[in-house]
Amino acid sequence: MILSAVKDKFTSRNPTMVNMLLAGYDRNTGSALYALDFLASCVKVPYAVHGFGGIISLGILDDLYRPTLSQTEAYEVLKICIREIQKRLFANLKNFQVKIVSRCGIKTLPTINADTFSK
Repeated sequence: MILSAVKDKFTSRNPTMVNMLLAGYDRNTGSALYALDFLASCVKVPYAVHGFGGIISLGILDDLYRPTLSQTEAYEVLKICIREIQKRLFANLKNFQVKIVSRCGIKTLPTINADTFSK
């Protein structure tokens, strides 16, 4: 009876698909970003996007990303991506939270939203 309950829990007919971005910092190698997809493929990447907004912003990142971007320049590239997402996506996404992972820890930058572009 217990084995049957455990089996039912792990063989659910409601699978969940997950796409995830993992970021971290190692003293020897520096910052790293990994993209993990729903098939459990994990790849180290210089930048990554997913979801409907990711489809829109991937071309922008392909064009504007450089490994030598400063924090300010990278934030501006994100603003360009978010402006396009807000202009083209059918869903209304109001706020985009931005975080940086570095040797100093995790730092939260100002939220990017419609007010950001009106300044």
